[in-house]
Amino acid sequence: MRLRFEQEEIWRAMMNASLDAVVTIDAQGRIVEFSRAAEEIFGRSRESVLGRDLAETIIPMEFREKHQAGLRRLVETGNPSILERRLELAALRADGTEFPVELTLTRLSGGKRLLFAGFLRDITQRKTDEARMRLQTAALESSANAMAIVDRGGWIEWVNPAFSRLTGYSPGEAVGMHTRILKSGRQSQEFYNDLWETVLSGHVWRGEMVNRRKDGGLYSEEMTITPVIDGQDAIRHFIAVKQDITDRKASDEELHENRAFHRSITEALGEIGVGLLIIDADHRVRFMNPVMREWFGDQTHKICHASLFDSATPCPYCQIAGVVKADKTTHYRPTISDGRVFDIVATPIQNHDGTTSVLEMFLDVTEQTRAEQDLRIAAITLESQEGVFITDEKGVILRANRAFVEMTGYSAEEAVGKTPAILKSGRHDAGFYAALWGELGRAGHWQGEVWNRRKNGEIYPEWQTITAVTAPDGAVTHYVSAFSDMTKRKEAEERIHNLAFYDALTQLPNRRLLQDRLRQALALAERSGREGALLFIDLDNFKVLNDTHGHDVGDLLLIAVANRLQSCLREGDTAGRLGGDEFVVLLEDLEPDEPVAAARAEAVGEKIRAALSQPYHLKECNHCCTASIGITLFRGPIRTADEMLKRADVALYQAKGAGRNTVMFFDPALQATLNTRLALESDLRQAFSGGHFHLHYQPQTDGAGRITGAEALLRWNHSTRGAVSPSDFIPLAEDTGLIIPMGQWVLETACMQLAAWSNDPATRELRLSVNVSARQFRQADFVDQVLVAVDRSGADPKKLVLEFTESLVLVDVEDTVEKMRRLKPLGISFSLDDFGTGHSSLSRLKRLPLDELKIDRSFVRDIATDPNDAAIVQAILAMARALGLHVVAEGVETELQRQYLERHGCPAFQGYLFGKPGPAEELIRGNRGQ
Repeated sequence: MRLRFEQEEIWRAMMNASLDAVVTIDAQGRIVEFSRAAEEIFGRSRESVLGRDLAETIIPMEFREKHQAGLRRLVETGNPSILERRLELAALRADGTEFPVELTLTRLSGGKRLLFAGFLRDITQRKTDEARMRLQTAALESSANAMAIVDRGGWIEWVNPAFSRLTGYSPGEAVGMHTRILKSGRQSQEFYNDLWETVLSGHVWRGEMVNRRKDGGLYSEEMTITPVIDGQDAIRHFIAVKQDITDRKASDEELHENRAFHRSITEALGEIGVGLLIIDADHRVRFMNPVMREWFGDQTHKICHASLFDSATPCPYCQIAGVVKADKTTHYRPTISDGRVFDIVATPIQNHDGTTSVLEMFLDVTEQTRAEQDLRIAAITLESQEGVFITDEKGVILRANRAFVEMTGYSAEEAVGKTPAILKSGRHDAGFYAALWGELGRAGHWQGEVWNRRKNGEIYPEWQTITAVTAPDGAVTHYVSAFSDMTKRKEAEERIHNLAFYDALTQLPNRRLLQDRLRQALALAERSGREGALLFIDLDNFKVLNDTHGHDVGDLLLIAVANRLQSCLREGDTAGRLGGDEFVVLLEDLEPDEPVAAARAEAVGEKIRAALSQPYHLKECNHCCTASIGITLFRGPIRTADEMLKRADVALYQAKGAGRNTVMFFDPALQATLNTRLALESDLRQAFSGGHFHLHYQPQTDGAGRITGAEALLRWNHSTRGAVSPSDFIPLAEDTGLIIPMGQWVLETACMQLAAWSNDPATRELRLSVNVSARQFRQADFVDQVLVAVDRSGADPKKLVLEFTESLVLVDVEDTVEKMRRLKPLGISFSLDDFGTGHSSLSRLKRLPLDELKIDRSFVRDIATDPNDAAIVQAILAMARALGLHVVAEGVETELQRQYLERHGCPAFQGYLFGKPGPAEELIRGNRGQ
């Protein structure tokens, strides 16, 4: 009951946090919960609506049957997965006003009671925006200005008919064409560089250029290029608006060549609305035609008889200084204080007295500029990702845009003259279309989700809006339909669901979904009294496969394991992957009798173990793999999902400790052992950060008993445990990663001790061996760490010996050799510790630039009584002599052992016979006493 209460509280909090109205209803349509947003949107309090029928409360009469029919379909399907139906309805506020809403009904899982969550979104603004978009769309294709949309690379993505008329390229030829094909060669590369630099920085570029038509003819154009910035503040497209100014440019050039104008030409220009102004070098108006006088009205007298260049308020029309300096025609477009916009072309004129005047031609482009702005907005709106087609009042398609062609596969020519019936998928019955046309006739618009068919036969979902266009008398003249392909959206929703709840590699449920199903299984087991079990599965030695054959082969093994797991289970059981090579199996609805349930769980575990033990064929590799399995039952009082996973993990730990490839049940005694280990790990971290470690040194001697060096050994005296054995805390440090900083501390401390010995004649010749773990050695900066330790301490690197075990070269021998070769020039020596106990081949070892072998104590212990140990030691000594390697025998504790080793040529010894590990001071005293 508490769990259910917490779930209801969480659901209520989620409802109240939603910006959409959220209404929970039962299978009969009665309101169970009403969110705060619902109270605000509908103007009704939660208390006033609880228990009331949803349709009768907030849905107008004409939509109630539609809503109730949809609810019945959801109830009758019985589908346990998430059910979603999105409908567009009208809704009622408390004051009786209707407004459009988008309703999504989702079935809520869990519990005995069938509930649905309704999410209602006020779409009044969206409907308004869509209507505005349709109006803007209608203006694009009829624009007199040539327009094109170009991507960042200069490739044309859309053109309007005026573009085709200007350039000679049809829309089909232009789309996909690069803008460079229009170049005439009249502009320099620097010109284009400046253009692109302007628009790529987010600024609008305006200017003139000469381009080439399809037939080779040249034309002059005035162009505006506007960057389109998306929601991520990135520029991905540009809108280019072109105006043919070939004739105007010809007129300008003629005026420049003749340097004088006949009054007849002036009057003719005035007839077409072109204003003329001539300004001398003193910034005085020398000529103004009637058009200019009409435009300036009462200011005419002032402009004609006074300087235009007033220091307080410079005239926006006079550009004489810039035109004279550049000595070329200049175009600019100022906006005057009353909002009018002029296109002005200013050309320098050489006077007979050597001075320069400026001829300025004015054209009022106020309305054209406003139209261009509207067209730019409409172009961005129309050529979005939505498909658009227009029909007459009978439903015959008259026009379709590029997005329609891309989404349906029908060309515009194929679609025109047909009806939208060519797109029908067959998934909707006659009632669906009758309701659609009924709604369209009543409201003038309809929108909703439709399944349509592409030309190639593919069925796909789309969100469609249909709007009726009416004449002033109210008669329908056209229908405009806009639609967007929902395929990617639905695929994305499915991918998001899979990413959230399923493992990407094996497609098994992930940790999140497993825990959710485990919680449900625990609750069900408590109610039903039947048992369940959780199996924790780990692949034995999976890391070796990854390290030797690569992660791609390891991934193939994990996929194969997932498939075999599923083949071993009943329908209703769950197999999941937690990560890495860890899998979990959830067995539900086992027998209520605990021994019987345990036997059933064990049988499944053995079945899985046997299946996973069969050989795998992975690429070119045949691999055999075993698995360790830990099992825990649901027995006892209700437990959390996390606790169940921990118990199964403990059982797995016990299975691995029992030799792997076995099945073990949870044992509370093992849990106590793990708790002890966790406590030791915590103490280990505190000891390292608190500086509670120190080094002891065990002497190494030659055949005469002289101390020639020592091995540095890490020691830990715990405040309550006393001296902790290295065999207890070193493996723990390896598992937790603490071995890396601990190893660096040991290296630095040993180097400082080596430097201190160099100042004492009794110890200056001693060599010092330092153990390096494989994990520490594999660090990318290991060589740098050694160099820093030697440099900081001032130790002689020729006296430093780095010891490592054979396990180091099992993973990456190339990396090992490279690091050793980088350190060898300094004089640092390398010793292979515990030689003979590892699994590396001699072919790998012979590649290592070693200086020393250390015979493991396990061979020395019974050397005088065990012929096998004696043979192994003799073989090691013979091999070392052949390879020129120094040898140190470890664990020498008796004189008999020493004599045997010396008799067979062992030159150096280490063990209790010569001295136990101790502080540096004891070693120094022992060396002085020799």
